[in-house]
Amino acid sequence: MQDGATSHTSISTKEYLKKKCNVLKKWPPNSPDLNPIEHLWVFMDKKISDESPKTKNQLVKKCRQVWNNIEWEIIENLCNSMEKRLILTQRNPCETKTNQRNQRNQRNQRNPISYTINNTPKTKSSSQYKEDQWTELKNEVTKRRNKLDNEREEMIERRKQMEERSNKLDNERDEMIQERDEIKKKRTKMENEREEMIQGRKQMEQIRKQMEQVRDKKKEELKQMQRKLFIFDLDSKSLQKLFKNEQDKEKKNSIVQMIFLVGVK
Repeated sequence: MQDGATSHTSISTKEYLKKKCNVLKKWPPNSPDLNPIEHLWVFMDKKISDESPKTKNQLVKKCRQVWNNIEWEIIENLCNSMEKRLILTQRNPCETKTNQRNQRNQRNQRNPISYTINNTPKTKSSSQYKEDQWTELKNEVTKRRNKLDNEREEMIERRKQMEERSNKLDNERDEMIQERDEIKKKRTKMENEREEMIQGRKQMEQIRKQMEQVRDKKKEELKQMQRKLFIFDLDSKSLQKLFKNEQDKEKKNSIVQMIFLVGVK
């Protein structure tokens, strides 16, 4: 893994390197100046720079892809480099590997560092202490597992309740839909009946108008008949005086018929 640490160093370190070092060398992969996050950044920078994204969204997408597909060996190497990083200290970035190695060996001889922390009590042995720790861890795991199981059961019960409520609501909704359809049918039926009543009323009005027209016509005809008969109206008493005998009555009837026929014409 080639280290491009010079591409992301600070301005002050670059100036220091220009002043103190005549030749700028490439830093080793496990350089003490880099922390594990910077190592990871160098790796991601190389992967991303191959495609050279132009926009911010493309850069974020590519970073996510690289992070999801990162190899476990890189993380493991970074974790292993932490131990060396705790030992090494940087005095001059231009020193060679041999000088750094010699200084590291001298420091280790003077101040040997042990990274294992022994918290075992004096009354217990290390194996017994480890067993106790393992049992405690098992107990914690079982507690958490039981807690998760209880939560899962609660979630299942809640889901069942929610399903029951949803089914109940669905049934109520179906009933409301049926009632709505029935109301619509009744309303359409009432509207049809109302239209029929309106049409019947219109027909009745037409018939009434026709009856009025016929009545007016009959009135006019009756008036005309009355006018015609008024001229030839004869008093029954005068007729009785004129026609006393039966022969006279026959004449009277014939005269009345003649008058009626003349009036009709």
